[in-house]
Amino acid sequence: MKTKPISVVIADSQYLIRLGLRHLFEGQSRINVVDDATRSDELMEAVLEHSPDVVIFDHDKPSHFKMEDISAVKRISPHTNFLIISSDDKKESIFRVLQEGSLSFLTKECDEEEIISAVIATSKGEKFLCNKVIDVILDKHVAKEEQTCAPTNLTTRELEIVKLTAQGLSAGKVADQLYLSPHTVYTHRKNIMKKLGVNSASELIVYAINNGL
Repeated sequence: MKTKPISVVIADSQYLIRLGLRHLFEGQSRINVVDDATRSDELMEAVLEHSPDVVIFDHDKPSHFKMEDISAVKRISPHTNFLIISSDDKKESIFRVLQEGSLSFLTKECDEEEIISAVIATSKGEKFLCNKVIDVILDKHVAKEEQTCAPTNLTTRELEIVKLTAQGLSAGKVADQLYLSPHTVYTHRKNIMKKLGVNSASELIVYAINNGL
């Protein structure tokens, strides 16, 4: 049985980037570019028409796109996952787009193999961060550790919760997996974040990646 190709919409203000990505995917039977967009309104139209598996998105052009486009698309097409490919290397921006609902983030320096791998992983609902992005995020995490000097030893239960959170599970699903109440999971998460000196689920995910969870 032939596998259905991953449908992709490319949302980038730069013509050469859109053209380059289309050319990159032409030889990939698993990936099919169904449309592209240069502005927020075009992106919404493309998503409504095609309901793609993946949107490749560069938020770093405020006159064309905005970060809130991610959550807006997710509302109209919940199964569509976002892969950011951007030159934006600011920690705050990276955290923000992850919080808006993007699963994956690459820089525009990443090579063909990494981009294709990221599209495939993102289409499956898996997170994919390139090493450059991880380095940027971890700089923030390390700085917080140095400021607080707080202990970061986690219990076995806390490590389980971090691992499941990093897999994209909601608090309710984590609770089901571990036979706990959602309230207990929320309490554990609060304690974990206090121990690690982090403020978001995105930072917890980076902790998990950095520690092989």
